Amino acid sequence: MNTNRLLIIAIAALLLIICTTAVSSEANTKDIINEKIEQYAEDYSVDPELFKKVVKCESNYSTKALNPQDGGSRSVGLLQFKDATFNYYSRKVPGLQYIDNYEHQIQVAMYMWEIREAKQWSCYRKLVKNKV
Repeated sequence: MNTNRLLIIAIAALLLIICTTAVSSEANTKDIINEKIEQYAEDYSVDPELFKKVVKCESNYSTKALNPQDGGSRSVGLLQFKDATFNYYSRKVPGLQYIDNYEHQIQVAMYMWEIREAKQWSCYRKLVKNKV
């Protein structure tokens, strides 16, 4: 009986550690993403606070967010880029060709905002319409 009780306590402690680490890791990732947004916002003349709200709305800061679409298309990452959209705009910004790299997504999106193409994000349209 004592051994079973110790085993249950050990498993519960392990689960607590795993959950705490996952939450801590997510918080750290969000902080890192926000730092990158702040870093690149100045280069591209983008409002970093509005950009963060769009990231929150599009993916809740998940770099692995995936939204399969009808017709075989997909939207991926922080900013829910479609492959064709990312590929088209990333060619205009040298060195940013990896859709799975969240820094590349941030910079390509900021380039798009800089050239007045932010309206492609439904979250952007919604936030600007509501003047948030």
